Formats: sequence, structure tokens, C-alpha cells
Amino acid sequence: MGSSKVSHPNHHEHSAVWTLTAVICLALAVSAKQQSLQILTEEKPEACDEKAEVGDEVHVHYTGRLESGAVFDTSRQAGRGPLPFVLGQGQVIKGWEQGIKGMCVGEKRKLTIPSHLAYGKQGHPPTIPPDATLVFQTELVSIQKRGAGDDWFYRILRFVLVPAAIVSAVYYIYTRTKKQEPQRKHGRVGGAGRGGKKKAN
Repeated sequence: MGSSKVSHPNHHEHSAVWTLTAVICLALAVSAKQQSLQILTEEKPEACDEKAEVGDEVHVHYTGRLESGAVFDTSRQAGRGPLPFVLGQGQVIKGWEQGIKGMCVGEKRKLTIPSHLAYGKQGHPPTIPPDATLVFQTELVSIQKRGAGDDWFYRILRFVLVPAAIVSAVYYIYTRTKKQEPQRKHGRVGGAGRGGKKKAN
């Protein structure tokens, strides 16, 4: 009987498979990174008593660049100031909503924003082309805790209006009762006079 030979993959074949797998994994990792927001904290104050949260009004200095490095907009031009907006209300692109949240006053962040979190396939002509990844240098200048301010406002409003409403209701009932008393008295006196009068023959 002839002996059958079993072929085994050699070392070079194993190396090729592992290399291909590594390349695919690396490509997937790079693709995923490109599709997600990248936040780099460049400067952060030691004391961070307040952080930007949804509902806060924030004022942000920024410089926006394309991946080529070309500046398409900046708030640091003469005559301009920090951009004010309220977090969580869709007043800015999604990359800003996510990237500014959690910042401290005085903190500086570099935001690399993929197109689907910026202006997408339509771009923002003529300065931002379609499917553009944007890079922003941002600095949080101030935070106005609008949510907390509104809460205090409504507390004060309730404190003033509720007692006022109660007093008004009591006064209304009191004045209405006082107006009805003379009418009831007049009705009783008039009724007795008519009922007690005898008909003359």
C-alpha cells in the first residue's frame, strides 16, 4: 500500500495569515477612530468648580480648520467675541455639543470632528466642503448656569404668587358674601310686610 502524505501549512503561510489579520484590524481601528469625535485637552485649570452641562449657556472662543490646516472661521478676529450658545438645544453642530460638555472655565480643547458630527455630505459652502473632517481649537470662557437660575426664579415666583392667589380668593369670597347679606335682609323684611298685610274689604 502506498503511504499518503498530509500537507501542513508552512511557516510563511501562517505569517501571511497573521499579517493580513493585523492589517484588517488596524484598518478597522483607524476607520472607527475617524468616525468618532476626538477630544484632546490642551490646557486645564487646577481648580474646576463648575463644568459645562446640558442647559447651561456657554461662551466659547474657537478657531476652526480643515484637515489641510486652512482656517475657515475664528472668533478671535478683531471685533468678534466668544460664541454664546445653550448646550443641548441643537444650536451648534453635534461635535461641539459633545466636545464642549464637561469643560471647565479656562479649559482649552482640540476637537477633531468627523463629518457626520459636523456638516455631513452637504458641507457648508463655500468654506466647508462635503464630508469634511473639522478641527477646532476651543476655549471655554464662561458658563452661565441657566438651569439653576431658572430653578431659583420659579421658586421665588411660587413663593410670591401662591400666597397672593390665596389672599385674592379669600378677599373675593369675603366681598361677595358682604354684597349678598343686604339682599337677604331686604328680602326677609319685604316678605314679612307683604305677608302680614290684610286685604281690606
